[in-house]
Amino acid sequence: MQRLRRVLFALVAFFAIGGTTRAQQAAAPMLSAAHLAAAEMNAAVGSATVNKDGSIGGLKAKFVDVNGIRTRYYEEGSGEPMVLIHAEEGFIGHASANYFVKNIPGLAKHFHVFALDRLGSGMTDNPKTDQDYNIHAEMDHIVQFIRTLKLDKVHLVGHSHGAGIAMFIAVEHPDVVRTLTILDSVTAAPLGPGVPPNAKPVLKCPREEDLVFWKCRLRALSYNPDKNWDEEFWAAAEYMTSLPKSKEAEAKVKAGAGERSGTAPADSPFNNWKRGILARIQNEPDALRVPVLLIWGHDEHSVPLARGLALYDIIAAQNPKVRMVVMNKADHFDLRLYPDEYDNYITNFIQYWEH
Repeated sequence: MQRLRRVLFALVAFFAIGGTTRAQQAAAPMLSAAHLAAAEMNAAVGSATVNKDGSIGGLKAKFVDVNGIRTRYYEEGSGEPMVLIHAEEGFIGHASANYFVKNIPGLAKHFHVFALDRLGSGMTDNPKTDQDYNIHAEMDHIVQFIRTLKLDKVHLVGHSHGAGIAMFIAVEHPDVVRTLTILDSVTAAPLGPGVPPNAKPVLKCPREEDLVFWKCRLRALSYNPDKNWDEEFWAAAEYMTSLPKSKEAEAKVKAGAGERSGTAPADSPFNNWKRGILARIQNEPDALRVPVLLIWGHDEHSVPLARGLALYDIIAAQNPKVRMVVMNKADHFDLRLYPDEYDNYITNFIQYWEH
């Protein structure tokens, strides 16, 4: 009965916010272990032009000072402000707003879109102190970004680690949030079983230098990696990873600066704090009042769908404005594979609750 209920609410959400068909899914190849093992992780990117601001996809990056932190961001469109918070835990050069470049044009048709590099990621400055290498400093940086640009209340859209940050901001800083969208997030989801080792393609990635492993990981967590990633994306990521500030942040994290979050042990300070946040969401009617949309890949190999369903149940206990969409033939990074569909779900959901 529980399984039937969950399938029904996913279907209701699909039709309620304007689902579209995807005939092309049938042609998308499943990723075999042999394919993963043979993936060309060292493909040449010399033919791709690298912009010195790290921008790709025909977009142009901007920079703004946020309390002394030079922050890179994209800005497109007009209308109600929307802030996109990108994936990847850790303060690393190759994690940036570039993850969203396929989604920004579609969302910018309806919203004033801002997609920033998080604190210490991409080309945004590193934290000012070693103690600030943590999720709380990342949250504060995003809130201050919103206030610096005088955006008032925004539609927050987060992916993976960025979605956890977005959810925590919605709870702790409700004055800056209009709606919340959570995409595939282990950082937001309650603790629970992970992907079994025999079904975890990332384990087949070579344990080499960070950039090689990262490329393999992104391909392994994509339903159709050849369509998800391109030379321009890899080249910009390599460029940003090579910057001195990125090398400095990498060294500090490896030396133990700050605190891990999404990959922290179950009894870590972060996870104890997160349990408290989730308990508030589940038990306090006013803890998370804004409309919340969850989108989860059915074929997730980073954070299983069961964890997304558990997060839905926690939010739904007190919030009648939560909906969930389960994307078939989609893994962790497939907002890039189906950008139009993801953009439509987000847009239709917001427009329904706003108007």
